[in-house]
Amino acid sequence: MPEALRILDAGLEILAAYAPTMVALLASMAAHSRMVTAIAPLRPLRAASCHTTPVVSLAYVNGLVHRFLISTAERFRFRAYILARCFGVATRYMWMYSRRVKIRPDLERDWAQIEALRRDLGTLTADSIEQYQALVRSFSAARRGSPPRS
Repeated sequence: MPEALRILDAGLEILAAYAPTMVALLASMAAHSRMVTAIAPLRPLRAASCHTTPVVSLAYVNGLVHRFLISTAERFRFRAYILARCFGVATRYMWMYSRRVKIRPDLERDWAQIEALRRDLGTLTADSIEQYQALVRSFSAARRGSPPRS
């Protein structure tokens, strides 16, 4: 158990550095999406691929609002916003459950929640990469459509 708690602490240190960077990256993507005339469409976040209640709830919100937004740019920015909120929520819950297992390391349900949050963070990372790739494709398409520089 001491080794598991030591590894958990190491993971939390990495998460402490990683999550704010991802949130800033997603905010930057949303801002940069205003610079392209058309943006590649993205599917809404899939609640079925999430494992914890707060992240599932935010994914459902993204899916619902996705249907009401008109342009792909609005959908892109809203998806980036939801992804950032998911990272924030998952990080807070990870810290909460980690504190709990340090007090009572024998609680299996808290360890299960930590594992579910770890999987959610992986899913959110993959979705963020997909978001970034869509933005890059949009910039590439805009560059190809622009007149050559003289």
